[in-house]
Amino acid sequence: IQENSSARIYNSYGSTESGHIAIYEITNKNETGAWIRPPVTLQIVDDNDQPLPAMSVGHIRYKRPGMATSYYNNPEATAQYFRDGFFYPGDLAYLDHAGRLVLQGRSNEVINLGGVKINPERIDAIALTQIGIKDCAVFAHLNEAGVEELAIALVVDEGFDKESFEKAMSKDSPYPIRRAIIVKEIPRNENGKILRNLLAKG
Repeated sequence: IQENSSARIYNSYGSTESGHIAIYEITNKNETGAWIRPPVTLQIVDDNDQPLPAMSVGHIRYKRPGMATSYYNNPEATAQYFRDGFFYPGDLAYLDHAGRLVLQGRSNEVINLGGVKINPERIDAIALTQIGIKDCAVFAHLNEAGVEELAIALVVDEGFDKESFEKAMSKDSPYPIRRAIIVKEIPRNENGKILRNLLAKG
């Protein structure tokens, strides 16, 4: 789009429950986060719902006038996602020093290895840029000593070279991958979400 027009392109963050929350211009390469749109009140909180300082990754919660406050005929989901007047979308992020929202993945996707919380989607994205990788998924794997390590399942084509892949990932991945396995396909549910628990069992 940028090559064929002078259009300005924006990425928007929000939800059906509360509408538009934040926006940033992706044609501006200096923009690393999204500006929160008033009258939204957005906070990044820890597991105990305590607000976190700038640059600290935690759970997003937000509220705005006129947003939904419950799900119809679903008290369980309402209790999970609507609390204390806030909507909890299930996303992880941090606020930078300028107050911009920087997304870090889904909270239910986080892998906890020895107290270190890892966003597997971020590593998936890095692996997908490597030559010969058609699809992939990071998951937690128990090694022979019973210690959880980071592993990755790969769907590859004829361009894949294991040594080159491992070298690239050791340089680019923020966390070391201890095991790589080749599979025919990555298990997903009907919505396309990766079933990482099946990979861990398997």
